[in-house]
Amino acid sequence: MTGMLFSSNEPPDDALSRLLGLVPTLPTEVTVSCPELGDARILLADVDRGHLIAYGPQALMQDGLLLTLPLRDSSGGGHDVVLRVASSFYQVGDQTMLHLIPETIEMRPGHRENPRYVVDEAADAYVLEAAKLTPRSFQVRVADLSETGFAFLTELELSVNDAVMLTVSIGERPVTVQGRVRRVDAAPLRNRIACETTRVQEWDRRAIGRLARIQEELLERPDADRRPDVAEARAQSRREQHQLQVRMALRRFSGE
Repeated sequence: MTGMLFSSNEPPDDALSRLLGLVPTLPTEVTVSCPELGDARILLADVDRGHLIAYGPQALMQDGLLLTLPLRDSSGGGHDVVLRVASSFYQVGDQTMLHLIPETIEMRPGHRENPRYVVDEAADAYVLEAAKLTPRSFQVRVADLSETGFAFLTELELSVNDAVMLTVSIGERPVTVQGRVRRVDAAPLRNRIACETTRVQEWDRRAIGRLARIQEELLERPDADRRPDVAEARAQSRREQHQLQVRMALRRFSGE
C-alpha cells in the first residue's frame, strides 16, 4: 500500500523527463539492483525515442528485467526509480546496450533526526573510487557534517556514487570520514557535493554528533557566548594536528 501512495502514475515520457531531472547530466554512471542479480554499475548514456539508452554488464541482457535505481541525498531521502529493460543488444566483451523505460518513481523521505554541524573549513580530501576521475588528493571547503553524511564545495567534477575520503578539523581535533556521493549541485565556480557516510570511527561519529547538537542549541540561544577568540587561538594547533592526521589517514585507508 505504501508503494501505491508514492508511485508515479505518469505516462512513460513524463516519467522519463522527471528521471532526467533527478540524475546528473548524461552521460553518467549509476548503480542499479535487482533481486536476482544484485548490484550492477551501468552508464546512462542518451535518450532515443522515449527510451533511456544505457550500457552495462551482460548479466542485465534480459528483456523485461526490472532494475531499481536509488537516488539519494546526504540525508537518505530521494527517489527509487524502477527501470524496465525494454530491449537489450550485445555489444563487445562483457557489455550490452540496454533500452530502458522508467516504470515507477517513488519518493523516499530523508531522515533528519541527526542534526548537522555547519562549518566553513578547508580540508584535504581524496578520491578513492570514481567514474570519471583517477584516485587523487584534492582541496575542499567543508560545508556541514552529521553522523550520517557530509557536504563540501570543490572545483572537481565528481559523480553520484563516487567514493571519497576527507579529514577535517572540528572542535579540537581532526576527524576522518569516508562516503559515497549522493548528490552533485553544479555551480559556476565550485560544485556542492553531498555524501552519505560509509565509514567513520565511532569516536569521530560521536564527536560530530556532539558538536552538531551543541551548535543547534547555540543557534536557539542567540545571546550565547560563542567565544570566537578562543576558536581563533586554537586554529594554528588544529591545522598542525590536521596535516599529521591527513597523512596517517591516507596510509590507513590505502593500506586496507
